[in-house]
Amino acid sequence: MDFDLLYGGAHCPFDQIRVYDGSTKEDPLIGTYCGQKRNLVLYSSGEKMLVTLTTLPRSASHENRGFIGWFEFSERFVNLGFIGKNDGEHIRGTECDQKILSRKENNGTIYSPNYPFLYHSNIICKYYIYGIQDEQHLEKIQLEFEKFEIPIKDKLKVNGIVPISNSNPNIDSTNRDDSEVSYECGDASVRVYTSSESMEDPDYVFCGTEKLPPPVVSDGPTLIVVFSSGLTQGQGFKGRYTFLPDYRIPGTPEPPRCKFKYLSESAKKGVFNSPRHPNSYPPITHCEYWFIGLPGEQIEITFVEFNLKKDSELVLGYDEFCQEDWIEMYEIHPSGREQKIGRYCVYSAPGPYVTPIGINQLKIVMKTDGADTSSGFLANYHFISRTSIQSDCGGNVTGLLYGYLRSPGYPEKYRPQKLTCNWYINVKPHHRILLTFLSFIIEGSMRERGCPTAVLRVWSDLSKPPIELCGVGLENDTQEMLSTTNMLKISFMITDTAVGARGFEALWSEVKEDGANCDALQCPKSGYCISNEMKCNGAPNCGFYDHIDEANCIKVTEVNKLMMVAMIVVGTILFMIILCSLCHRKHRRRQSADTISAQFDAPRPKQQHDLQPASIPPYLHVDSV
Repeated sequence: MDFDLLYGGAHCPFDQIRVYDGSTKEDPLIGTYCGQKRNLVLYSSGEKMLVTLTTLPRSASHENRGFIGWFEFSERFVNLGFIGKNDGEHIRGTECDQKILSRKENNGTIYSPNYPFLYHSNIICKYYIYGIQDEQHLEKIQLEFEKFEIPIKDKLKVNGIVPISNSNPNIDSTNRDDSEVSYECGDASVRVYTSSESMEDPDYVFCGTEKLPPPVVSDGPTLIVVFSSGLTQGQGFKGRYTFLPDYRIPGTPEPPRCKFKYLSESAKKGVFNSPRHPNSYPPITHCEYWFIGLPGEQIEITFVEFNLKKDSELVLGYDEFCQEDWIEMYEIHPSGREQKIGRYCVYSAPGPYVTPIGINQLKIVMKTDGADTSSGFLANYHFISRTSIQSDCGGNVTGLLYGYLRSPGYPEKYRPQKLTCNWYINVKPHHRILLTFLSFIIEGSMRERGCPTAVLRVWSDLSKPPIELCGVGLENDTQEMLSTTNMLKISFMITDTAVGARGFEALWSEVKEDGANCDALQCPKSGYCISNEMKCNGAPNCGFYDHIDEANCIKVTEVNKLMMVAMIVVGTILFMIILCSLCHRKHRRRQSADTISAQFDAPRPKQQHDLQPASIPPYLHVDSV
């Protein structure tokens, strides 16, 4: 049909052609048409069709040409009985097109015309399969062919199945053997479109008689299948469609549940997210994320975005405070035992986490109620070997009464890096460990955004989830913590996206389990019983608010700087005086020694004698004569 009518809009308020699927206006309306169009082809579902033309009187000089149509009665048109075999509905006005609407995660079967008998040549039938898409549900469609026989008229290669485009990740074209595939199906084929964005280029084209096409999964809630018989005749196809929940979660799904697996042997790292992220997740959702590493590996989890539904009365987004929408993390021990790490909700993102040595499996559970929703979360996972974990801090502490724990570089800022520090403290049996934080500044906020880039975890009870800490300062209930046994575990983790902060300094002290029967030093305010050896050691071992262990102690006061300088100056002068005195005495001694030596070494004076004449006898004086 060609027509040229006055166009007044899409609803054709002026001149119009109406086509009915029957002989009266009470029969179903195929369509209303106006404006200009050529080659409009319409089919009735039976042996009758009514066409009406309506024009309105007008004084305009412009005249339209009207319409011209051609009709044909034929028994060769497609019998629509094959549509009635499933939940499909014939699209009126088409020869054999149909639409199938989801009834929420149901399934069904589509057939080629006249199946299981030979289909006719020169027919084109379209199958529009629509899943649910609303605020609470989102579906995708999986199509699996159970029978497939569409002969290829001209074989360029060996007969086979032909996906001409591999945009869908469910088919791996890298392993396809070209010797078994024909890349030219000709005009006889099944074309599959995995989305409704465009029907210019199909995502897959299938033909052949020897192999079944691989399963196809739509990219969204729409899958379109176009069957063209061309000049061939064959048995056609039988395909089973299934409406699946479309969670938009990367990973290996395990339908029909919202369960996804991440295997180390498939990918060492990647991302995972809440259903439909960054759009809102659906209500009444229960999803599981399983991470399975190889022996000797550990699993690292870091959250990039976190935003679950907020209750206006909620104070914190951790553990018992989370009752509506939340996620939980579990370590899976080799025995299969699951140990919860924590529950998180609202804006309180979980801190970075690395499983302990020997645990290579981790499970994350997301659960939502039936009320409002939010954007959910986005996170990274990484399977790491033990040698790739930097751990130059922490350690095992045994045999001591007390000690200090400090973040790397304290009191300087810790640096942005992937770092894990684990401390394991053991004290004597029948004793507990008192942990007192003296200083605490770690990036993040327990109330506003959680601890996504740096976190301190404290296990006061190794059989229960740890307490996660970050922010500036601590609340009264976390300023001090007491272990339930003689063991305590502390873990400090940083990511390479951290900005850095001063960190923390904490004091741990061994306290007697039964403080009432104290045979050592009793702390009156806290009630703890500590060893007498911890008295006057300069550390608040009785607790942050009890200083009895440091009372009545001789304290070394800070020396005044000027006095210290004066003392140094006086000391220096005295030292110089003593040094000069010693040097002077040494010099005098050396002079004295030189004088004595000079006396012994001086030359003797010569003796002069008057010699008498020879006639005078010796010793004879002249007066004696």
